[in-house]
Amino acid sequence: MIIQYSPDKRDNPTGSSSPTKGIIAGGHNSGNTILTSIDYITLATLGDASNFGNLIKKRLEATSCGNGVNGLIGGGDTGSVNGNGPYLSSIEYIKYATNSDAGSFADLSILRSQLASLSNKTNGLFCGGFNGSEMNVIDYVNFSTFSNAVDFGNLLNPLDSLSGTSNCHGGL
Repeated sequence: MIIQYSPDKRDNPTGSSSPTKGIIAGGHNSGNTILTSIDYITLATLGDASNFGNLIKKRLEATSCGNGVNGLIGGGDTGSVNGNGPYLSSIEYIKYATNSDAGSFADLSILRSQLASLSNKTNGLFCGGFNGSEMNVIDYVNFSTFSNAVDFGNLLNPLDSLSGTSNCHGGL
């Protein structure tokens, strides 16, 4: 069975999950309108997605990570579907257990889209990205502090259009 998670085609969204719920946020539709919608699926059952809430800002080419309780959606592009900005540094958060609109969490150190994220139960990392050129920056935030991202280190090479994954013990 294929799960349909939007009534209209959605490109360049971001997604994350808790052990029970997956979310799909932002992106753009077939009319190239950048979206604020957040949809969710219940992972234990087959079926279509439902409305979770909305992001504060429309965004595509963002990234998201979570610690099982909270999900973070960071960076992205708000201008057009061609990826030319304006870029975002804001990070929004959701609580997986509560279907509602996202709230303001903090800011990344640099405006960027096309970045990757990964996390454990304590920290979320935001890696690489693009804001006119590829970037090698790695930022991190602590899920419990609602503080701006701090420098974690650098990627070996500047990269954009990345993906990241983790199992709450480490990331790739």
